Amino acid sequence: MSRSLSRFRNLIERTLRFNGFFPNYYVNRLYFFHLSTVINCAASVKHFADMDFLKRTNVEGVRNLAELCIKKGARLIHVSTNSVAGSLTGGSGDAVLRENTLNVGQEVESNGYIYTKYLAEELILKKIREDGLDAKIMRVGNLMSRYNDGDSMCITQITWKWY
Repeated sequence: MSRSLSRFRNLIERTLRFNGFFPNYYVNRLYFFHLSTVINCAASVKHFADMDFLKRTNVEGVRNLAELCIKKGARLIHVSTNSVAGSLTGGSGDAVLRENTLNVGQEVESNGYIYTKYLAEELILKKIREDGLDAKIMRVGNLMSRYNDGDSMCITQITWKWY
């Protein structure tokens, strides 16, 4: 490798993008990279779809990314949805959904998308508590597919540096 190319690689941060969910075999392919941040906004936003498909995409993909981040010491930024607030069944309606509290007695199981996003957040919070995962969850509202063709955009972005 030329000296100028080597210096160039040492200075530049790169971004890798993976379309769709993050399968486990990518973990081994990224072993030699120094990962600093993983931004996950990949999800199936289909509210009524096959539960196995939704779990594979919205939960197992997150599990794989969380494991990768733990192994590499990288921060995980996970884009979720405010739909995980679900609907309260009974009670006074005074429950407050906060960044570090997910279960406030809401009903989420009747909608596959909401349920799997809830499970993904639950998994991340558990990994933070038990395995030291450095992660943030951002709950955004009104995630939609593209206007022109109805396709959802699923991207996982990983920032890394050459050494």
